[in-house]
Amino acid sequence: MKSIGWILLTLGLSACASLKTPTNPPIQNIPFVSLQEFLTEQNERMKNLERVRGKALIRFTDSKNSLFGESRLIRFLERSLLDVKDPMGRTRLWILANEKNLTIYEEDSQTAWRGPQGSASYFRTYFGMDLPWEELQELWLGILPKSWKKKNLLTWEFKAGVYEGALKDKTSFRFWVDPESRQIKLISWIHQAREYQIAYQDWDACSALEIQKKLLAHRVVMNLPGELGKFELEWENLSTIEESPNELNFQKGLPKGTRLIPLTK
Repeated sequence: MKSIGWILLTLGLSACASLKTPTNPPIQNIPFVSLQEFLTEQNERMKNLERVRGKALIRFTDSKNSLFGESRLIRFLERSLLDVKDPMGRTRLWILANEKNLTIYEEDSQTAWRGPQGSASYFRTYFGMDLPWEELQELWLGILPKSWKKKNLLTWEFKAGVYEGALKDKTSFRFWVDPESRQIKLISWIHQAREYQIAYQDWDACSALEIQKKLLAHRVVMNLPGELGKFELEWENLSTIEESPNELNFQKGLPKGTRLIPLTK
């Protein structure tokens, strides 16, 4: 995310222990989680989080730099907006999606990427793999992307709460489900022989959010392979939206002289 041009922090971010495969309690002491129970919880989560407004801190670190920004996210059905500001309050990046199109604008490079909804090529630079904007939002919210669930089930070890699957591009993945809350604790996947992990942490901290208690992890950590580093998101607040947001939120024009690059799926 160097091209985004966020403020370079001189203070190091707090170190985080390397993620490990979670260890569940002895099987006889935990309730079993069936695949249907998990999918039911996921459907409820999707419904509860499809109309929300919130703020979060975003950090990205690699072997050379630490970058930081405060973000605002609005999700309302098929429309969404993310804008990221540096510590001085200046917008450095915004992402706008509607039913048909996706636009991403970087202030420092005065470059915009635009393509059909579902375009995934922009995030390849930062995450090392194509990832649609909608699926990235879902992962931040503890929702397994639809494309990961649909016709990709290989095994479900309901006693251990482990799900394994494979995607069309030969990406293999597995995730662990908390046996009591039925929330995802960790996702691990292999893409082109490189391992990725997403951990969901600090559930208790989320009771202060204006969403059902423990519906959302306060902190999301993406451990990226090798030199790609780590991406962290910490929710500051999140609330449901009862009515459609002001249309001005979804109307952003590109400054004169912006370089436009087409996005691809």
